[in-house]
Amino acid sequence: MRRREFLLASSVALLPSTFLRADAPESSAWHADVHEAWQLAQAQQRPLLLYITMPGCGYCRKMEADTLRDPAIAEHIQQNFVAAHFDGQANPQLARRLGVQVYPTTVIVAPENRIIASIRGYVAPQQMQARLAAAVSADVAQQTQSSSRRRR
Repeated sequence: MRRREFLLASSVALLPSTFLRADAPESSAWHADVHEAWQLAQAQQRPLLLYITMPGCGYCRKMEADTLRDPAIAEHIQQNFVAAHFDGQANPQLARRLGVQVYPTTVIVAPENRIIASIRGYVAPQQMQARLAAAVSADVAQQTQSSSRRRR
């Protein structure tokens, strides 16, 4: 697991930003540059939400229209995450390292470079709301547990 975390951080850090640019879901909260989003997530100590798609993916477009543009989902993402979007075909190395096997895939990475959740395929708004909330709760629990271990 540690090796995968290191590879993820080094992949995001070393890739040129032009390689990672893609049309993001319609919102100013979405970053087109994964490297920039990663740096911001670390600086703000917020999880990074990566939405990975590919051209011609009907379920990707459906999820963008139905789920990511849903006002409650958009607000939850903006309040709890630094969000970025990239084309997995344009950046297969990073997609592979994130374990992407289907499109769309949503990966949530903690600021300390730990994958919190990997959500594969199309997810309806109600299900996405629950999955995002569960990921945030799990991350808070993990941070609390880690913090109490360090104090001992």
